[in-house]
Amino acid sequence: MGQQLANQVMLITGAGSTIGRQTAQLLAQAGARIVAADRPGLALTNTVSDLTAAGFTAIAIPTPASSTPAATAEALITTATRHFGRLDGVITHAGTMSQLIAPETCGDKLWDQVTATTTANLTAISQAVMPYFTQQHHGILVNVATVGKLAGAQAETAYAAAKRATTTLTKRLAAHATTGIRINAITPGNIQADIVEPLRVRQAQIAGGLKVITRTSDEIAQTARFLASAQADDVNGVIVSVDRGWTF
Repeated sequence: MGQQLANQVMLITGAGSTIGRQTAQLLAQAGARIVAADRPGLALTNTVSDLTAAGFTAIAIPTPASSTPAATAEALITTATRHFGRLDGVITHAGTMSQLIAPETCGDKLWDQVTATTTANLTAISQAVMPYFTQQHHGILVNVATVGKLAGAQAETAYAAAKRATTTLTKRLAAHATTGIRINAITPGNIQADIVEPLRVRQAQIAGGLKVITRTSDEIAQTARFLASAQADDVNGVIVSVDRGWTF
């Protein structure tokens, strides 16, 4: 892909996660300057340390859980633009999975926790960044959802519902986007990622007669890199499933 993202500034939420970290690496390799955001901790620190050690430009923005979605979003956009003088794209990975429990046992506390991390944060980021993109007549937003919102699965009820909201919001934002702004989403299948390891999702699902195949985070990151690049200039309002046919 070369340097198709040369000097562009890309904000990645959930950058300490498996997929977020891989996406940051691939975008940096394509020339982007990375703004990595996630909860404070070693995962975020390691993402940025690995990038800078490899000679890439990256900064970390810890997002405390105590901060409201609106305050977090405003801080991310403001910090990124003040530091680099611009912001060209946002890749959202942040999310909290629920548990391998039946829908009727998913209580209000768990539901609120999952939707706050996943849906509320995305909504806040969209509200904060879209005016900025509109003003500069340029901007890319790529939201990472899940095929769980498309296919039946005996797991992560609240998470799947929240990610369904992610894809719906993606299409609505794309419909209102002005020239130069592109908004798309990726729905990964069963991925080898730290967010699902505690739930053992890889061992649980069969959908539509097809055994769910565990994929690697690199394939999701490559898709995000494509959608962020000029090669995807004509792609807007699209939900890209990377799941080896789980949902076809």
